[in-house]
Amino acid sequence: MAWSPDGQRIAFSMKSRLRDPEVDSDNPKRHSRGIVEVRDIEGRPQGRRTVSDFDQSNLLWSPDGKYIASTGWPHPRISIWHLDSNEVAAISDSSIRRMACNPGDGKIIVGYGRPLKLSLLIDRNEGTGLEIAKRMTSDSEIGLRHLAWSPEGDRVALALETVEVRDTTTGSLLRNLPYAPSLLGGLAWSPDGQYMAMSSHDFFLREESQVVVWDIEARHLIATMTKAGLHSGPVSWSRTGTWLAGVDGDGTILVWDPHTGAISARLNPPAAKTKELTWSPQEDVLAVGADDGRIQIWNVPATELVSQCLGHESSIQRLAWKPDGSVLASADGREVRLWSPLSGKTLAILDAPQYPAHDLVWSSSGRELTLAASNGTVRTWTLPDGSSAVIAKANALSLPELTSADRARFGIPSAMQEDIDWIDRDSFG
Repeated sequence: MAWSPDGQRIAFSMKSRLRDPEVDSDNPKRHSRGIVEVRDIEGRPQGRRTVSDFDQSNLLWSPDGKYIASTGWPHPRISIWHLDSNEVAAISDSSIRRMACNPGDGKIIVGYGRPLKLSLLIDRNEGTGLEIAKRMTSDSEIGLRHLAWSPEGDRVALALETVEVRDTTTGSLLRNLPYAPSLLGGLAWSPDGQYMAMSSHDFFLREESQVVVWDIEARHLIATMTKAGLHSGPVSWSRTGTWLAGVDGDGTILVWDPHTGAISARLNPPAAKTKELTWSPQEDVLAVGADDGRIQIWNVPATELVSQCLGHESSIQRLAWKPDGSVLASADGREVRLWSPLSGKTLAILDAPQYPAHDLVWSSSGRELTLAASNGTVRTWTLPDGSSAVIAKANALSLPELTSADRARFGIPSAMQEDIDWIDRDSFG
C-alpha cells in the first residue's frame, strides 16, 4: 500500500485469477493478474486498473499525485498508471540491470535488457498524459556496469565499453570517456557536474589500479592517481569538490586533490573490504561501509574515527546522507537502517526488498528516503513528525549503541551505554 503525497488517497494492490488462454497458453484455465486500486480517505473507490504482471510487489506515487508506478513479480516489469487518463504503460519487460534516482525531481532511470535500453520514468509535465520522459538505447552488448545522474539531472553517465554521457532530454550522446575495460569499480560526477572520476584497472595488462578524473566538456584527462593492487573500488567526491576519496589495494582510504592527484589524507578503515564511500554535507566527514556490515564515520582533516555504526549482518551496498547531515541511511540488501552519525546510534530499521540495492537517495527536503532494488522495486519512506527530536538526542550521545553480539563480533570491550527510543517503523509514511 502507498498513500498519495497529499494524504487524501491510498493505493493498494491485489491479485485476480482470469481465464485468458491468449496470455497463458500453457495454462488456459487460469491466469493471475495484478490489480491496483485507489480509494479516498472515506474508503470510496477512485480508480482501478489491471496490469499484466502476476503480482504488483510495490507501489510508488509521483510527487504530484498524478501517477502510480508499480513493480511486478515474478517478472521484473515496471508499469506506470496515469490516473487522469486511466492509461497504463509497461516500462520494461526484461532483466533490470541498474536503477538510479534523481534526488532533485524524483525521476528514476532504469537500465534493462541487452542491447541496453533505458527509460526515464514519470514525466510530470502538464498535458503529456502517460508519455515516458525519454527512452534511450545503446547498441552495446556489454552489460551496464554503472549508471549515475549528473548533479543537475540533465545528463546521465552509462558505463558500457566506454562511459557514455547522454542528454536526458534528447537522449543524444554527448561524450564518450574511455576507461580500463576489465573492471570499473566506481563512477562519480563532481558536485558541479564538470568532472567525472572513474576507478578501474585492466586485469590483463597491469597489477595496479587507477583513479582518473576527466574534464567532461573538454574531454581532457586532468589527473591520474595510481593505486597498489587489483582493487578498483568506489570513488566519492566531497560536497564542494575539494577532495576525492578512493580505496587503495591494501584497503587504505586515500583522499586526493582531484586536480593535482596529490594525496591529502590516508584513513585506515576495518580490515574488511570497503564497499561504499560517501561524504557528508559537512564536507570534511566521510562515511565508509564495509563488506562485514560495519560503517565508520571519519573526520578526514584530523584522520580521526568519529563513530562506528554496527548492526548490519551483511555487506553494505548503499549509503546516503540526509541533506542536513544529521542522519546517515544504509542498505545491505535485506534492510535499511537510519543512524546518528555522531554517536553511531540506530534510529530506525526499515523493511526492504530482499534484493541488492541499486540506489538509496534522500529527497532535497530530507523528509523522504527512496530505495531502488535490483528486482525493480522502488520504495519510499517519509520521516514521521517528531523524528527530529529523536535525531537530535541521538546525535548528542557520546557513546555508540553496541550490543553484546556486536562487541563479540568486532572485538570491542564492554562500556556503559545511554539509550533512546527508536523511531517506530510503523510511523513512517
